[in-house]
Amino acid sequence: MVKSYFQLYKKAKKLFDNEKIKITDVRDNPDKTTYFFQANGYTVTLDVTQVPNTRLWLRHWSCGCAHYSLWQDKTECYHIKGCEYYLVNGGYKDGR
Repeated sequence: MVKSYFQLYKKAKKLFDNEKIKITDVRDNPDKTTYFFQANGYTVTLDVTQVPNTRLWLRHWSCGCAHYSLWQDKTECYHIKGCEYYLVNGGYKDGR
C-alpha cells in the first residue's frame, strides 16, 4: 500500500502546530553531530556527517516507529518530516 505524501506532510505539520516535537539532546563529536528529538512519544535521531575532503554533508534520519521500520523500505515517516519542519521553521536556535 502506497501512502499519500500529502497526508504525510499534513500529519507532520499537525505535530509541529500542536508542539509535539522537541529537541531533547545534541551531541557534537569530531566526526558527526547527532540531534535527538521527541516526536509524539517516539525518539527520532538525525546524524549529520561531513564527507571527508569535501564540502558535502550527509544527513541520516531514524525513527523508532513501526512506519519507519516497516513501511516502504525505511521511507521517512511523518515524525521525521515533522522534525525537519521543526528545524526549518526555527525550532532550534542558538544551541537551544
